[in-house]
Amino acid sequence: MESGQRRRHDLRGVVKLYFESYHVARWNIVIFGAGHVANALVTMLIHLDCRITLFDPRQEWIDKLPRSPRLTRSWLPTCRRW
Repeated sequence: MESGQRRRHDLRGVVKLYFESYHVARWNIVIFGAGHVANALVTMLIHLDCRITLFDPRQEWIDKLPRSPRLTRSWLPTCRRW
């Protein structure tokens, strides 16, 4: 390559990841807040062997979460600051 030239990288390739685990217990994951980031995270996590508990004071956001037997959705009343 001559001086001043740059290499171009093609990022459209395919990546395959393989995981192997031994003696792993089911994960218990707790998420506080049911906003758009939590919604995307829960959508991904419900396909894994884990138990997810999510807390949020906004019932309308909890209702937007996907339904799954792996997900426990808990409404919390708004806490006051003292």
